[in-house]
Amino acid sequence: MHEGYTNFETWTIALALDNYRELYDLSRAIARLAEKDTKKAPQVLSGWTRKEAARYLLADTLKEYFEIRAEDCFDLPAPFADLLSGALSSVNWGEIAQELLEGKE
Repeated sequence: MHEGYTNFETWTIALALDNYRELYDLSRAIARLAEKDTKKAPQVLSGWTRKEAARYLLADTLKEYFEIRAEDCFDLPAPFADLLSGALSSVNWGEIAQELLEGKE
């Protein structure tokens, strides 16, 4: 565990979402949309609670956002791109999503 998070990678992303205004605003807006969009989400229609679906949708959206942004870095030499990809795959996106949903503004 690192600073109460699953690992260093998860803590780093959580810290960035709290400390960089653009990421802070974006993550909170996505959290609000994830909660709003759960009413007819396939997960809810198949038996998930709206809270579970919101967490899943938010985690998936955040993961996709960071993976797309990381693609800009893949012209780096292979070891650096591989390290970035490995770090992002270690992030516990569900943990971050849960925290955002519990503390969103």
